[in-house]
Amino acid sequence: MGENGTVGSQKASDSVSNTGSNENGVEERTGWGNSLEFFFSCVGYAVGLGNIWRFPYLTFQYGGGAFLVPYVIMLFICGLPLFFLELAFGQFASLGPITIWRIAPLFTGIGVAMVLISFMVCLYYNVIVMYSMYYLLVSLVYMDGDLPWASCDNSWNTDFCVRDRPDLTNLTDLQKINITLTGMDSDCVSEVLSEKNMTMMSANFTYNFTQDALSDCDKTVFPSEEFFTNFVLRLDEVSTLENVGGVSIKLVFMLGLAWLILFFSLRKGVETSGKIVYFMATFPYVVLVALLIRGVTLEGYMKGIEFYVIPEWGKLKDINVWREAATQIFYSLGPAFGTLITMASYNPFRHNCYRDAILVAIINCSTSIFAGFVIFSMLGYMATVTGQDVQDVTSKGPGLVFVVYPEGISRMPVSGLWAFLFFFMLIALGLDSQFAMFENVISALVDEFPAVLRKNRVIFTFICHLFGFLCGLPMVTYGGIWVLTLMNTYSASYGLIVTCFFELIAINYVYGNSRFCDDIELMLGFRPNIYWKATWLVITPLAILVMLGASIAEYVPTEYADYQFEPWVEGVGFFMVALPIVSIIGVAILKAIQLGGIRAAMKPDPQWGPAKKEHRTGMYAVDVEMDSIDVSDFKNATRLEGLDNPAASTTSVNMVDSGGDTGNSNSYKF
Repeated sequence: MGENGTVGSQKASDSVSNTGSNENGVEERTGWGNSLEFFFSCVGYAVGLGNIWRFPYLTFQYGGGAFLVPYVIMLFICGLPLFFLELAFGQFASLGPITIWRIAPLFTGIGVAMVLISFMVCLYYNVIVMYSMYYLLVSLVYMDGDLPWASCDNSWNTDFCVRDRPDLTNLTDLQKINITLTGMDSDCVSEVLSEKNMTMMSANFTYNFTQDALSDCDKTVFPSEEFFTNFVLRLDEVSTLENVGGVSIKLVFMLGLAWLILFFSLRKGVETSGKIVYFMATFPYVVLVALLIRGVTLEGYMKGIEFYVIPEWGKLKDINVWREAATQIFYSLGPAFGTLITMASYNPFRHNCYRDAILVAIINCSTSIFAGFVIFSMLGYMATVTGQDVQDVTSKGPGLVFVVYPEGISRMPVSGLWAFLFFFMLIALGLDSQFAMFENVISALVDEFPAVLRKNRVIFTFICHLFGFLCGLPMVTYGGIWVLTLMNTYSASYGLIVTCFFELIAINYVYGNSRFCDDIELMLGFRPNIYWKATWLVITPLAILVMLGASIAEYVPTEYADYQFEPWVEGVGFFMVALPIVSIIGVAILKAIQLGGIRAAMKPDPQWGPAKKEHRTGMYAVDVEMDSIDVSDFKNATRLEGLDNPAASTTSVNMVDSGGDTGNSNSYKF
């Protein structure tokens, strides 16, 4: 990559990769083998499970094709500006998300918050990967026959399990009532009738009454749901989070395998994960194309696609549509996790991260839209063969990928093969994101203590993975899915938004937007245009505040299926929200005390700047021999202080930045 970001020869000195040691005897950071490793790692990180299990559902729920309007707008207001900012930030300093806050030590807590959020997300994300691995193995074992979730004849099935919904078209009202009641909980029916002072012999006890007043009593489920709930999770054996039950041995084993795979992928950092990501980032697209081709050959596929794409323009008046669009962009591209900073920190100094930011953002959003066609072609087929409407078979999150979609696959010819490919795709999507997020956690700690941890990285990486495995054990208990739901709801919610807001303030207002643009110009050879400045300074911070306010206003207690979490469980969730916020405040207080006040703690550390000496030019120049410099050359750019001994071989110089912020000048020696 050339100085202007065009493709060309790359100086060896520009590469961050180095297996040697610096002058202090500390082993230097490694780097990406080439620019494609970084690009595919960014794609793998951004394109994850949310593109498969969340975006299609949101599009259907909030106006079909009309949802794409706020989605694209929020991409340019929030997603793209934050994505480029973090890539440029990390690449410029070549540091992890904690150490990089030399830019303004008062805000070092932002880096701590990022690492905490990433670690909490990694804990439950690997459990989802583990579920996919289990389904993959089951699909492989049953590839020659019917999948175990294809029938109601198994030991874990109940009397409410149904393979197909009955066709009630030509039946009398009494026949419809009798068939409907067989799938209802008798105690629930009796309770509702008692509340309404009715009996089954009452004149107004009609089929329509059973569909309206008794809908909550309907307990009929497809076999795929009972396989996931009763066999995989064993959730039917517990009732509340106060007693999550025993530990599932099979899930413990699979969770350990998931963490072991992650360890071998990250044991040497990006040196190993960068090679694996070629396959992991591209294979999901092969499967998506194959599933789409198969999907559009199924009966009723167009019914699902119509629900997905037909716009309801009136939905755009609903503030929730815009809030959900912003939320999806925010969590899909993944700013404020520190992961983008970490990945970019391994880039050569002159790498064109500007181009990568735009391409990855476009690929991520395009993948979400494409995945919607794959998912809803299958949902249209499932609605047709089960005699339901599409909205009745649509779900999101774990319910979509472990219940609804497997149910549809089980009704296809050669179902074992298609199930194997689908869950292999989920594993690839999940591990891609895991590679980036957990590497972020490890790199942040290694960069903080390089003298000890960098030379012992493999051992330290193993310890981190072992700790992650132990922390994930509560999610493989019988009630573990509730723990997962709690972490999914709160670990990267309000705390992530607040962290992102403070990141923007610290870089653009404390350090200074003009100075940050100077740094980008030094690195890439051009200054960001008015679009980037306007979004970083005004538009994106305001959008984040609006999103935070709307999220608080629309808050509802967390639930899974028909189990609404108790207040004390919600308290645990808000504790996870508070962790990153308290870290930001607590570390700020600590830094202010250490550095002699808030004002001093807001000034850049003298070590702030490019990692390599050859890139520390201009205001970052250090250790330059005095006899090679004509001091008059610096009169218009510097202010000399302390010239008590002109004959001295070194002189202290306060460099004034181009923005004129003399209050934030740094002291360097030459």
